[in-house]
Formats: sequence, structure tokens, C-alpha cells
Amino acid sequence: MKKNNNDEQIQMLKNKLKKTEKLLKIEKEKNKQWRVLISEITEEINDHIKADEDSND
Repeated sequence: MKKNNNDEQIQMLKNKLKKTEKLLKIEKEKNKQWRVLISEITEEINDHIKADEDSND
């Protein structure tokens, strides 16, 4: 009986692990999208700063 209970717990933990891995993959993709967005915004800000500096010369 104890082995059966252990098997159930192991299976439950495996399922939790799969769900966690799936969520982690989603979060990693979100982070990647945020990094791309932040890079684009930073680049745009730098372009504006450069244009400002050039117009002051």
C-alpha cells in the first residue's frame, strides 16, 4: 500500500514539474520580448539624444 502511495506522490510531483517547466518557458519568452522592447526603446531614445546634440552644433 505504501508503495502505491509513493507512486501517486511521484506522479503528482512529475505533473507539477511539467506545469512548472511550461510556465517557466512562457516566462522566459515574456522576458525575451521585454528585453527586445527595452532595447528598441533605448535605441530610439539614443537616436533622439543624438539628433538633439547634432541640432545644437
